[in-house]
Amino acid sequence: MRPYKNRRDLCKQNYTLYMKLLKQRPEILDRYLPSETPGFTLKQCKKIALNFNMRSHWSATDQASYAIARKYGWLDECCAHMKSQYWSKEECILAAKKYKNSTTWKNKDKDSYGAACKHGWLKDCKRYMKPLVQSWSLKKCAKIASKYSTRGEWRSKHRASYFVAVDRNWLNACTLHMPLSQAQRKVLCVETSEVFNTAKTASLKLGLAAAAVSASIRHNTRCGGYKWAYCDENGKPIKENKK
Repeated sequence: MRPYKNRRDLCKQNYTLYMKLLKQRPEILDRYLPSETPGFTLKQCKKIALNFNMRSHWSATDQASYAIARKYGWLDECCAHMKSQYWSKEECILAAKKYKNSTTWKNKDKDSYGAACKHGWLKDCKRYMKPLVQSWSLKKCAKIASKYSTRGEWRSKHRASYFVAVDRNWLNACTLHMPLSQAQRKVLCVETSEVFNTAKTASLKLGLAAAAVSASIRHNTRCGGYKWAYCDENGKPIKENKK
């Protein structure tokens, strides 16, 4: 008990040990940490309890004072000002009516929402609120996508619309304003004038590693005995802006 100043300190630092001693070896607590320690009298427990509206909040926030109140049978007296933590279905419905959707309800009133979940009333309670439904169209996804300069930026900042576009095959239509990544750009074999949809396709045709052609373009070297370049839809080489 030497490292602890009082019972409250012990409870905060090692709640498991504190409760074990309180239930099984209270004489050890009485010997080393007498119950007269500040914070464990009825008056002090009542004062602390006034800061909370529910017993569960009190026990979670100040375990030490709550445990003492429970041990000595003071809970009912200390919690006389608190509302009942037992919710009826009607009370949950009334609470749900205050919010437009279940997400807001959950964030604003976790107690009533949790009670509705626990007792299986959630579906009935949600009938009284405006459902959170998001309707998507190609036009709406394209409008959101227009705010971003790359697909990666769109995906990270507005995942919902991005994955709707992916699922409904709208991605290309929504990203026409975005520059193509190197993996998506066409490549031209300068000597043969043959155009490939991607550098990877060209590399595989030559029997080389998938990144071989793109690496040769980046480093301005030959690959497979040929010179390569990125090109537009018409096969016209695109000059790379080197930084």
